[in-house]
Amino acid sequence: MMIKPAILALTLATFASPVLAQRGAYTPPAPGTALNLTFQSAEEFSEDSRGRDVVVATGEDFAIHRYESFAGLTDIVPDDVYYYVEFTPLAYVGCDEDMPSAEDRERAATIWPLSLGKTAGFKFQDERWTYSVIGEGKYMLAGEAHDVWIVENKLLGDTTGENTEELILLKSPSTYIDLRYGYGDREKGINITFPETAYVLSDEERNKLQNCAALLD
Repeated sequence: MMIKPAILALTLATFASPVLAQRGAYTPPAPGTALNLTFQSAEEFSEDSRGRDVVVATGEDFAIHRYESFAGLTDIVPDDVYYYVEFTPLAYVGCDEDMPSAEDRERAATIWPLSLGKTAGFKFQDERWTYSVIGEGKYMLAGEAHDVWIVENKLLGDTTGENTEELILLKSPSTYIDLRYGYGDREKGINITFPETAYVLSDEERNKLQNCAALLD
């Protein structure tokens, strides 16, 4: 089941973010970082599929991911693979989408450094979203406790809660390990691995990045 596109597809153009350069608080995960997760369906109340999210390239204010979805928990070959980019790392854009404006990327950066109560607003098409840091604490992942931030993503005007999401982010490196959708579905991290050697983005994979490739030029 392919579920990542349900995340906010914020249409955040390539530029060097002066805000991040000044703050230096955002630490993208190193290329090769891989998160294994399960997808829990609210309708079935069960873990019915799994995913593998691999960081393939990073920049000052972004990380490009390859997301592999598997139809079953024991499947070895993914039934779907696609690429997306996260900016700072809250704003999600599919690599088949137009890349963001300089203004939107700068707005995304203003939420850094994260702290309790910090908020930032973003506009996607005709919708406005707000990100808020609502908590921090420890998160157990494969038996290991990690320091995390809890961030709420909310569509302004949402009265049902269905367009509100909760992200659990590692404090360092800055990447999500748990995502809970307002309508009940959840992407739950099982384990995360960090590369021991440098990850090399091949020409073949770079050609699959579509609009995200421009971020690397």
